[in-house]
Amino acid sequence: MAKVKVYVIQKKKRKDFVFRFVTDNRTWQETSGIAATKRNRNQAERRAKELESEIQPSFTGSTLAMLMLRYSEEHLAKFSEKYQAAFGSAFATWRRDEWNKPAVIDFDYMSSWTARLAKEGKSATTIQTYWKHLRPFLNWLVKLGELEPVLEITLPKDGRRKEMRSRPITEAEYHRVLEACDTVRPDDADVWKTKITGLWLSGLRLAEMVKLSWTEPGFQLILGNTPHFLVRSEEQKRREDERFPAAPDFVEWARQLPGREGRVFVGGPVHEDNVGEAIREIGRETEIEVAPGKCPSAQDFRRAFATRWASKVMPADLQLLMRHRNIKTTMKYYVDLDLGGVNDRLKEAIER
Repeated sequence: MAKVKVYVIQKKKRKDFVFRFVTDNRTWQETSGIAATKRNRNQAERRAKELESEIQPSFTGSTLAMLMLRYSEEHLAKFSEKYQAAFGSAFATWRRDEWNKPAVIDFDYMSSWTARLAKEGKSATTIQTYWKHLRPFLNWLVKLGELEPVLEITLPKDGRRKEMRSRPITEAEYHRVLEACDTVRPDDADVWKTKITGLWLSGLRLAEMVKLSWTEPGFQLILGNTPHFLVRSEEQKRREDERFPAAPDFVEWARQLPGREGRVFVGGPVHEDNVGEAIREIGRETEIEVAPGKCPSAQDFRRAFATRWASKVMPADLQLLMRHRNIKTTMKYYVDLDLGGVNDRLKEAIER
């Protein structure tokens, strides 16, 4: 019987500890769900020992553990570390109850799986994302003859009321957030005004803003005759470099920033969770609500960016500006825009 060891790994740019499973010189990893802090290190180490005890008895033959190892070597190794971590999170929910693979994956099984995750507070979107990563693995098991075909299995429909998406902030509210920096962050207000202005003008996601660099590989801002964002292959699922346009007003503003080495947004915390919480703290000071009980966050600046540009460019151009994989995501902003236009025309009709 193969011996398996589980190690606790702390990686840069990851908010959770990672469990690395090692046996016969082969490895795979999963996210732990435990925040990577000194205080939590002992908790993560204890959980690693528990995992060793749980999987060791079944770590032989065609058990789920061994199949996972083979899948990691033959399939996951071709993808980015980010994709592998996402698969690890999904896989952890599937094998939580047992390491021996299920006899069959059918509608009843999937219904039970989704119900358990929903009870744990996972949103319908999160569950769909888990399924998107698990489905190739299950289909791979089918090809090996380890499972009955699962190609036609779909997730049970989610009957819960959809949560209301927060609205984009207005330009006046954006200036109120900037003013709040002086109150909430008096010692480094200029640092936070720069970050918030960058979010407002660029449409960057929080994680992209934090790691945006002039020179470091990963996510770069290239200023020149054709300014653009360069996403290096190591950050991509498909392992290919990609280039995306940068908004002209953001480029003009960025040219005034000091320095051309290292990160674009310097100063303050470097972890995206800490940056995000600081922005929410500043947002709370303004008493602005973008949804009932919700203060402005980094994502609301991105929504505001999309809404502004939706009135100026075609959907295909906005898709590139937003770096959306699916045009359906982009089109949501045009639906909101059209609704606003209809309301304006109705008001004009009444006034006439």
